Amino acid sequence: MGRYGEEKIIRAAAEHRWLLRPKVAHRRVDTTTIGLRVGDRLAYAFRRPLQGVVPSRTGIARGFVFGDGSISGGALAHAMFYGEKDEALLRYFDNTERLRTYYYQYLPDLLVRKRHIPSHEVTERLLVRGEVKPYRRLGGLPREWKREYPALDGNTEAIFGWLAGYFAADGDVGTSGRPSIWSASRMNLEFFKEACSAVGVWTLPIRGRIRRGFGKVDAQMFVMGISRADLNADFFLLNKHRERWAANRNAVERRGWTVRGVHDTAIVENVFGISIAENSPLTLEGNILTGGCAS
Repeated sequence: MGRYGEEKIIRAAAEHRWLLRPKVAHRRVDTTTIGLRVGDRLAYAFRRPLQGVVPSRTGIARGFVFGDGSISGGALAHAMFYGEKDEALLRYFDNTERLRTYYYQYLPDLLVRKRHIPSHEVTERLLVRGEVKPYRRLGGLPREWKREYPALDGNTEAIFGWLAGYFAADGDVGTSGRPSIWSASRMNLEFFKEACSAVGVWTLPIRGRIRRGFGKVDAQMFVMGISRADLNADFFLLNKHRERWAANRNAVERRGWTVRGVHDTAIVENVFGISIAENSPLTLEGNILTGGCAS
């Protein structure tokens, strides 16, 4: 079976009952494994979308530090604020009296493209012309905000806040309104996927990409799409993200799997079957809604 370029193989008994989403060509609502046809659309089940959940302030701060923060030596963590992120994210942090302003220059022709500029070399002319740009750094933050994932057994507001803060740091919303998040670490996106599942947000498969960042060497990156419909406006902390999402939030999302082939494995094994009533299906990994054995 396949979905959005992702492929899944499931071994099942010949008489296992599968629930279908009817098509124009037929009105079948269920069939057995040997009765499946190429193109059949399998039923699916997801948690209810978020209703009235507001991301917590601390969760947002922690998620943003995880994405756009750093740790120097044995010091505490600090967060970096550039451009729009400065105005949008600073209000979620306490002790802003520790905020410090620094300057950098973008040099596209050099191996190291970002060069820090001492403040005494910065002039109003350089700032107006955009040759030197400011950023702000807030220190004294907990180390675990940068080094550790949050607990998934916490309250929904804290998890949703962490997701929103991390997305503000490393996420993007395309012109089609599809939110996606990028990372050089597949492990980080795998945890992001788990956290999304914990609060009822569907995510697409993680895909590898080659991308060039601040340097001349191409690097392996990973990207994962996020459901538009399962998010709300409070998730998007940056105005440009929220506006693109709002303009396309009702776009159709194909969540279900489609059968691509059915093959007899000729494998015979002893299995433990589950007797399931017709109105009590179960959900497999991948949100596939299925029945039990028909025999």
